Amino acid sequence: MLYRKFYCSDKDDVDNFKLQLLVPKSHQKTVFKYFHDVPSVGHLGPDKMLRRIQQLFYWPAMRSSITRYCKECDQCAARKSLKRNKAPLGQYLVGEPMERVAIDILGPLPLTKRQNRYVLVLCACFSEWTEAYAFPDQEFLTIARTIVNEFICRFGSPLQLHSDQGRSFEAKLFQDLCDLLKIDKTRSTSQHPQWKDLTEHC
Repeated sequence: MLYRKFYCSDKDDVDNFKLQLLVPKSHQKTVFKYFHDVPSVGHLGPDKMLRRIQQLFYWPAMRSSITRYCKECDQCAARKSLKRNKAPLGQYLVGEPMERVAIDILGPLPLTKRQNRYVLVLCACFSEWTEAYAFPDQEFLTIARTIVNEFICRFGSPLQLHSDQGRSFEAKLFQDLCDLLKIDKTRSTSQHPQWKDLTEHC
């Protein structure tokens, strides 16, 4: 095996270098797959991919070969095409209390003495007032009872209830409950879960 010294900063600093394994052309595709195609890596762009590969490997014209590989990746091309066709997301501005309430479920957590394993979090988006209720399971009746008895009976029905795409919130019975209480049920997209910052940091 052949190695190359890669100096991280000033070449005068003889101790600040990495050893890069010289990769022949016949094995470069294996390196590409490991640093680009593996699901845990997430299809890095050319610059990030180059920086990571340089920590371990070297071959001539690395940047151009890495850039070419990324351009020829079918998944990257498909993802870029989807991004171009997406409409821009608008920002929802809340103007009054109880206009919009964000809801989320935390758990499963360690079992408590009262046999609770989950926490239902409701946050009024206007005031950022947050309520949290412990409950034992994610069954619809348990969640509905908690929302109605603990939150709505004290504060009234919000105009809008916003959640992620969790199974409990997407159930038809949950939508029926919102219809009965005249609550507009909305949800975030899986690609843009930024709304969860509100419930998780309140």
